[in-house]
Amino acid sequence: MKLLYSLKSKKIAIDYLIPSIVFCWPILYFFRQVIPIGGKYFPIGNDFDILYYNYKAYLLDHLVHFSFPLWSPSEGGGYPFYSNPFAAAFYPLNLPLAIFYKLAGGYTRFDHQLFTVLGISIFALGLFFWLKQFRLNLRAILFATLIMSVSFKVAEILRFPNAVHTAAWYPWILFAVTKIIFSQSTRESFRYSFALIFFTICLLAAGYPYYIFYSVFLFGAYFIIFLIPDLSTKFFQKEKTQKPIYTLLFLTGSFGISSLICLPYLYNVSKLLQDISQRDGKNIDFSMSLSFSFQDTLGSLIFPPTSLTEGWYYFGILSVLLILLYIFSFVSRSVYNRKITINSEETKSDRASIQEIWYLGVDVKLYFIVYLVIISYITYGGKSWLFRLLWEYLPLFSSLRAWSRMNIILVPMLSILLAISYQYLEDVILKDKIKTHRWKNIFILIASYSAILITQLYFYLNKIYDSHGYWLLHYGHVASQDIYFVVYGALAFLLLAYILWNSRKWLFSQKVLTIVCLVCIILTTLDTRGVGAKMWGIRANDGKTSFDYVQLFDVPSHQEFNIPAANLKSFSIPRTEHTFISLFPQFNAGTVGDWFFKRYNQFFKFSENEPEERKKILGIVDGQKIYFSESINHASIHDFLEDAEKYKNFARVISYTGNKLVLDVSITQKGYLSFIDNWDKDWEASIDEKQTPIELLFATFKSVPIKSGRHEIIFTYRPKLFFF
Repeated sequence: MKLLYSLKSKKIAIDYLIPSIVFCWPILYFFRQVIPIGGKYFPIGNDFDILYYNYKAYLLDHLVHFSFPLWSPSEGGGYPFYSNPFAAAFYPLNLPLAIFYKLAGGYTRFDHQLFTVLGISIFALGLFFWLKQFRLNLRAILFATLIMSVSFKVAEILRFPNAVHTAAWYPWILFAVTKIIFSQSTRESFRYSFALIFFTICLLAAGYPYYIFYSVFLFGAYFIIFLIPDLSTKFFQKEKTQKPIYTLLFLTGSFGISSLICLPYLYNVSKLLQDISQRDGKNIDFSMSLSFSFQDTLGSLIFPPTSLTEGWYYFGILSVLLILLYIFSFVSRSVYNRKITINSEETKSDRASIQEIWYLGVDVKLYFIVYLVIISYITYGGKSWLFRLLWEYLPLFSSLRAWSRMNIILVPMLSILLAISYQYLEDVILKDKIKTHRWKNIFILIASYSAILITQLYFYLNKIYDSHGYWLLHYGHVASQDIYFVVYGALAFLLLAYILWNSRKWLFSQKVLTIVCLVCIILTTLDTRGVGAKMWGIRANDGKTSFDYVQLFDVPSHQEFNIPAANLKSFSIPRTEHTFISLFPQFNAGTVGDWFFKRYNQFFKFSENEPEERKKILGIVDGQKIYFSESINHASIHDFLEDAEKYKNFARVISYTGNKLVLDVSITQKGYLSFIDNWDKDWEASIDEKQTPIELLFATFKSVPIKSGRHEIIFTYRPKLFFF
């Protein structure tokens, strides 16, 4: 009975308690971002507000008013909303957020920070369940999950909530794929196929196309494991009871269904990207911007300040030392290779030992090394012939930039590698599993750390920071932390040296091994958290020191924005020269060189000699957005305004939702009614319920020819495949 109770308690811990700890871990790690202390919290800066929070609040406000925004009139002179990746308009988790918005009476940037960190929690939990599919012990899985889920690559993208919620589904997809491949019944295959469909939809709709594109390289590499029988057996040691054709049908069916569901959205996203400046796939300099280098890779592993922050993925010196111990375990590998050649007279215990050290096979190590090298080499941009080859021939590759961000797909694979490396450490300690001399491992440890320390000191003493200057430009509040990477590296070396040195003297019980795991987690967390938990803070400087500090914000109160009312008010309130989406009646009409429509950017270039006239036509002066003129074929804005100045008080706005404008127009002669809002091929116009073609004013704004008299003119945004 006592044994039964003990087994039941252990099962509860594994099934519920540990997953709960894993899910809560990112919240604890980033507690200053999501747990107010004294009514204040740590705000995330960079693009968090203007590109992500504002879009989410805009969408949620529409949803609680039972409307769906297809077009965004408050940014860039008018721009698609539903196909704008920043909006993530079809992400399934928008629904619970809308409920929260309604119950809380609004949605604040603090709420969005919590939502973002919860995305990391989803990622961590998925990583844990996925790693459990491998032949790894629970401590190794837990160590790798907790460390990699808050590694620098994950922490760095907190400023991009959509990126967090896209990457969050990587491990869940890998988990579902593994479950389907090793499914024991058709019913189980169906269950995990439905899960795979949901996970894939979340990935595709989360609003970060870069990570969708990168996932092809991650999932493709993962499938290689299953295509090589010996490799699959080593990683999983599970029987594939289902016929391969059925497995293929379930996998292709799941990915196919989720892709078909998201196809209209993805199709329109891709078309939008083709209409955006510099994203038409013709500018290789644009694609090569923010590329990585070997120095960045080295910095990511051992000294982050010298690495470009866009792609760094530091996860602690102790973790790197564990991986190097495993990779260079040449003596253990020879023992492994010798054992697998033993004839049939080998004992059962020998066979068990061979199975338990499956990870020492050369093919397993080569799998990780080749993957890490190939992905890293692609991120080197113009310095990589592989990058140029893909840029020329792989569809969509040339439309993206900042390829250092591709390192996000290293995180799952590094998680497996780290878990294996930690398990190798335990197997070295438990001498009955790997018969090797401790001096060889100590030698590997000393040699590895010596190389790390020399490189760290070289970077630190010479103040070799990343070539783009991000460390000082964006991380002034943690610039003084650079020495701690060296300090914690030394502590990690001493800890591992102590463990290896005393491995013969200690009787390592399960409790002792748990304590060792806990110490390793704490030390690595201290190593990473000083910078990892403080990235992209909104900084200030009191002038007393050379280092900045992070401004703490008061937790904002909830308020509903009432975007539908703001849309109507916008016709009487001047626009601003700001760029991205607005939550208020003051709409934005500015532009960004590598975003918004090419034709709108060309309008800005065309009118650069008429700055005041441009402000006037854009409504920045008086909020006017509806004009009537005898012609729209003018050589300058000045001429157009002079033509339109003769006609006033000719139109009344009946209703405006952003997607649809209804006007009551009365004019005494024929001419053109112009709506100073960007044209898109999905805009339609009608005059007195009859369809009429839309012409373009200055090649970007909507105009329709009208006759004298009173008319009802309607502009409707109706994207193909969507009818509202």
